[in-house]
Amino acid sequence: MDLLFTKEILNTFLLPSSFVLTARLFMSEPIPLAQHCSLCITHDFAIFTQLPNKNVRVYLTTPRYFVEVTHIIDVDRVRRLCADPRFFSIVCDIDDYIRIIARELRSLIEGRNLIFNFSGGKDSCAALILLMKLQEYLSFNLKVVYVHIPYLDDQRILSFVDYIRSRFGIDIEVLEHRRRDVRSYLKWRGLPRIGERWCTKFKVIPSKKLARKLDAYEVLATRASESPKRSRLYGSLNTVILKRSRKLYIMPLLTLIDVLKIVRRYSILNPLYTEGHLRISCALCPYKSLYELSLGYEIEDEGLIDSVLRREHAKHYRGIDYEQFIEYALWRYRPANARRVLALMKHVERLAESHRISVDDMRKLISEFWVSTDLDLFPCTRSIREQRIEGHSL
Repeated sequence: MDLLFTKEILNTFLLPSSFVLTARLFMSEPIPLAQHCSLCITHDFAIFTQLPNKNVRVYLTTPRYFVEVTHIIDVDRVRRLCADPRFFSIVCDIDDYIRIIARELRSLIEGRNLIFNFSGGKDSCAALILLMKLQEYLSFNLKVVYVHIPYLDDQRILSFVDYIRSRFGIDIEVLEHRRRDVRSYLKWRGLPRIGERWCTKFKVIPSKKLARKLDAYEVLATRASESPKRSRLYGSLNTVILKRSRKLYIMPLLTLIDVLKIVRRYSILNPLYTEGHLRISCALCPYKSLYELSLGYEIEDEGLIDSVLRREHAKHYRGIDYEQFIEYALWRYRPANARRVLALMKHVERLAESHRISVDDMRKLISEFWVSTDLDLFPCTRSIREQRIEGHSL
């Protein structure tokens, strides 16, 4: 495989019609590293950006290494997959922030029902803290739920939900869709793939049904700086909350630094982050990178998943060795794309001149950020707040 062909395959990841372009929706938010550098992992790309000049180095994930491919890829197109780094804070004092939210929401939620779908991720934990503190100022009924997808969700998230229950003495109801339906989908359609994420409805439907039953507003923990798409959606906001239909966004302007300050202050950072994860999702999410999958997961029925994978391989992926099908997590892709991805990764692994980072070194790098980064190094930027939050001072 020559260099031109390799570049052509790599760039298919970035075409508008590409099967991986949807990584824009599921990408990892950039995190700050030492020496004025940021890291963003979006699907199987790891993107290091030197600040402030924005020089970029791009790596492709393989089962054992991150291999540099900067010299054989359109770097400008890769750069657009990552949101702009926002390594500052807009919340100097959480109590002041809560008082502002209370003023914004008083007439809307006083005496009403709110439902919050807790996921166990960092944003979800920060939102839960905000909601509990908001109850000190406003009277509303808060229903916290965790929606568990049988067979696909990581069992360790259930353990973390139990920890949050005991940590704050609150009730978190675990909802799940009918198990036979999930099992039927697994046998009928196989594991979710990129572009065929049938699992989403099983995550959304239970909480939506409950919200309708309770006549409740749904509280969401999404933020503008998480991805380019969300940045476009919320980028023109000048208020601290956003209401759309029956949904309330209570932290759209908060940055990654704000969120990490909150979860550290209340000691509720999910342990999966300290193991090197960048986000919390289903154990077998097709938008996970090889790196994330290499960190391991705990599922309730490994035998069922193994049988599903073997059946899918025999039915759709003949011509690909089964061990490579598993090693490269090719089940994430539609069959035609899986063959191209395998050819790409096998070639990239043979690029002897390319710089490599071991998966273990990457894990240590990311874990160190969550655990050890001195957040006082990132300023609370009043000028940003004044531009984005009219009429308020945090």
